[in-house]
This record gives sequence, C-alpha cells and structure tokens, in this order.
Amino acid sequence: MENGRVFRFLVMFLTLVGVLWAIREIAGHRPSAPAAVQPTAVKAAYTPAADGADYSLPLVAFENSCEDGQKVDISECTGKLSRSEGRTYRLKLDQDAPVMIEVRPLDGLFDPSFALIDEYGHCLIGIDDAGEAASERGEIPKLAAGRYELIVSGYGDQCGPFQLTVREPLPLLTMAGNPQLRKGGNGASLHWETFGENDITHFKIYRLSAAGRSCVTTVRSHGSPAGTARYRWVDRKPAEIDAYELEAIAGDGRTQIVATVAS
Repeated sequence: MENGRVFRFLVMFLTLVGVLWAIREIAGHRPSAPAAVQPTAVKAAYTPAADGADYSLPLVAFENSCEDGQKVDISECTGKLSRSEGRTYRLKLDQDAPVMIEVRPLDGLFDPSFALIDEYGHCLIGIDDAGEAASERGEIPKLAAGRYELIVSGYGDQCGPFQLTVREPLPLLTMAGNPQLRKGGNGASLHWETFGENDITHFKIYRLSAAGRSCVTTVRSHGSPAGTARYRWVDRKPAEIDAYELEAIAGDGRTQIVATVAS
C-alpha cells in the first residue's frame, strides 16, 4: 500500500517536470524583442503653430481663436501690450504683391492685434490701433515673394473668435464729389454725389462734435460701377456739431470714408 502511494507521487512529479521542460522549450524558440525600440510618435517639446498649413493669397479664415495657440509676445512689433497667446498662420507668396491684412473680431470683448514677420525674424508690420470689438487693418504696398509668419493676438481675457482676411487691396469703393451742407428752416440737408460705386450697399452718416463721433442714420445705395448717383439727407435736429462724416459700406464689410463736410 505504501509502495503504491510512493509510485503515484513519483509519476506526478515526473509529469510536472516534463510539462515545465516543454513550456521552457517552446518559449525558447520565440523571437526575442529588440534591445532598442523606436517610438512611433514623439510629442514635441514646444507648442506647434495653431495652423500648420501654408497659405497663399487670398486667405479668409472665419471664427478662429488663439486661446490654444502659441506662447507669443508681439508687443515689439505693435508697440503695445499683447496677451501671451496667439495664432500663427504661415503665408507663402510666389511673387511680389501688395497685401492687405484685416482682423475683424466676432466678439465684443476681443481687442485684436497682429504682426507680420519675415523668415529672418524681422517685424514688417504690427498693428494694434483700435480697441475692443474694432477691426485692425494694415497694408503693405509691395511684399516680396517668400515665406512669412502672420501672428494674431490681442489684449485682455478674450482672444477670439475673429475673421482674418489677407488679400491684395481692393479698389476704392467709390469716388465722391462736391459734398455740400445746406441749412434752412427745416434743418440741415447733406448732399453728395458718387461716381463708380463698387459693391456699396449703403452709406452711414456720422455727426462729429466735441462729444465724439456718433452714427445718426444710414442711406441705401442706388449707384452703379459705371455711372453717377446723387444723394440727399436732411438732419431735422442739427445739434451743436463740427462736421458730418460720410462712410460707404460694401457688401463684404469694407468701409471707406468718402467725405467730411464742415457744419
């Protein structure tokens, strides 16, 4: 009886040793991992540009934000304080061209600014002239062919959304001639004439005074690109003002001060 137990134990022990040996042999024939494994992706140590594409003219970018953009400071270009974040666009010109840059805020709290920098790090233009909710615009009469960085930034807690437009400057919206202000018992009437209206939808009339500049009315356009048009508007309550200012508004949002008439 005792001999039978010893025999069964010996058989189980030898079986276990055999299984372990077989497992070891199978594992030994598997290819070993290489000593050095190259990672498939490496996160850059720096923050990349928010938009890595190369753009040519024209560039129109809608509803962008620079909240998650690069850490930049363009105050050296603009001469004014800016936020620590900005959005960078890479601009490529194949030939010399005049360039107009406009940043139009789409939020009333955003105070935009921008800077154009060449491939050597030189600041070509930096604009930060207007305040909150006002467009910033600048023109370069002749920009040489090459690659540039256009950085949009701002001041304050808000940094977008905005519409960026980079294109060749468009022609004047219109030519205005012979603006006049005629005063009478019913008020003051403003007369003006245009020639060659290009995509004008309406005019805005502003009162200029010591208190500032205020829009008092809009006048619908009825001119054409190849003809003349005459306009008249009567201010029934002319206040203590210094002058009237006439601004043309195009369908794409462009504006042009076409006349200023002293009171």
